[in-house]
Amino acid sequence: MGNYVYQTNTNQRANSQYDVLGHPMPAKVFIFVVVDEPGQDGFLVRQCYADVDNPYLQELKLGELGNLREVYPEKYGLWGKGPGSGATIAEHVMGEERVTSFSSTSSDFPGGATRFDGKTVYIDIAKAKRSGARLVTGQQIRAALDEYAQQNPHLKKRIETIRGYSEALDREILIQPHPSVPPSGVFTPEGLGGTRGLVKYVRVVQVFCIAFTAYDLSVAIV
Repeated sequence: MGNYVYQTNTNQRANSQYDVLGHPMPAKVFIFVVVDEPGQDGFLVRQCYADVDNPYLQELKLGELGNLREVYPEKYGLWGKGPGSGATIAEHVMGEERVTSFSSTSSDFPGGATRFDGKTVYIDIAKAKRSGARLVTGQQIRAALDEYAQQNPHLKKRIETIRGYSEALDREILIQPHPSVPPSGVFTPEGLGGTRGLVKYVRVVQVFCIAFTAYDLSVAIV
């Protein structure tokens, strides 16, 4: 800081005081924008139920909250139908257990598994991992089915058929939430488009702020 000299009138009275206000301290306000870009590690595609009154969903007896989670993961987060289920990977893929801790998704972005109808949502892989979710790859699914086939040789043909669906048609990847992927990691097609547009806008703001700061610094040096 610089040194300042003040000039003011004085008088002869004892203990006389006069308050002098100093110059305002120069300051600037800097705004830092942190952007969490969606899809930096890619997306998985899930076909979920489109209606809480769907008869197949009602058969699962998940309760009101469970049904809402299935239909609106973008609001309630992505959960396994049975978070405490001990069903294996193979039992889930084979459909032996319908209420498991896994959720089926497809790596075929943006179309997803075309064998299933319903509402499409996109799962941000990076956010899923940060939430503690476990991802089961196609290779791990194949290994689990091979082991299941050894344990159940009478189901060999059915297992081969399911493996073909999982690998060739669905490009299946399982997500095992812990206990859920938060709503911020789940997007509808409309929500994803809006979020990506916002990120592009924020990038422009960031570039502008950096240029403005650089200009201020160059003036301060002169």
